[in-house]
Amino acid sequence: MTAVEALPFNTDLGYPQKQAVIINGIAYTAYYRWNPEDGGFTVLKIVRNLDAAIVCNTRIENLTPVRAMEPVTMILQVVALPYLITSSSCEVWVVHD
Repeated sequence: MTAVEALPFNTDLGYPQKQAVIINGIAYTAYYRWNPEDGGFTVLKIVRNLDAAIVCNTRIENLTPVRAMEPVTMILQVVALPYLITSSSCEVWVVHD
């Protein structure tokens, strides 16, 4: 069965922020920041809390899937789908088994 969840983002806090999330029973921290360069874009970093492994650290854009990989084995952990990205809000869905 495939699950789809939204990563937490508090619009009252805006950018930058970090949010804790559990995906497939594993704790991660999602970091969001707004980069004003190049017309403005969001950078998403996802860190696995157990060992501080960075599974994703990339620029995200609306409706452009991002693969979060285990950094040593390169096994796919989740697919992030940035659904709605603006300078004040960020809605990212994650798809996992």
